[in-house]
Amino acid sequence: MALHSVFGKLQFKPGEGDVCVLSSPYEFEPALSSLGAPVDRALRSGKRYRLILAFVQTEVEIRNIASMVPTSLMEDGLLWLAYPKKTSRKYNVSIHRDAGWDPLGKISFEGVRLISIDDDWSALRFRHSSLIKNMERDPSLTLSEEGRQRTTTAKKKTAKKKTSPKKKAAPKKKAAPKKKAKPKKKK
Repeated sequence: MALHSVFGKLQFKPGEGDVCVLSSPYEFEPALSSLGAPVDRALRSGKRYRLILAFVQTEVEIRNIASMVPTSLMEDGLLWLAYPKKTSRKYNVSIHRDAGWDPLGKISFEGVRLISIDDDWSALRFRHSSLIKNMERDPSLTLSEEGRQRTTTAKKKTAKKKTSPKKKAAPKKKAAPKKKAKPKKKK
């Protein structure tokens, strides 16, 4: 894993704030050690993080993270949960891009971005639904009640938009008269 590409994908630059990385696999350790900034390996009580990156493999782990996020993440901080890809040969888990994230919906977080970390891991960024400007998605794909309400409202507003009157078509230009072909001279 290349350090700059991973943390760049995570939308984090060193020096932006405190970082906590939970349950990272050994392959991720070189990226962490070369970050050049202190990285907490457990959430500290009373500390608010700019970036929390948790590697999860079960819904129980997701539930545990979700219970700590409200008191540990800065307002509009970066919350990324990395999970094994379905195509991973090292990991076999039941969570995936579309399933297992309900505990985050209970604290009003919605998935907003998906990245690939490496051949085995993908990561989803979650953000509090009140901070998401545009909730344009199918309401059935939202995790939180607030997200469902905002998505439904957005759909209703879209449906009620008045369409602008059609512009009058520009008059068609008259075709230039066809030139008569000159008769060919006989030799």
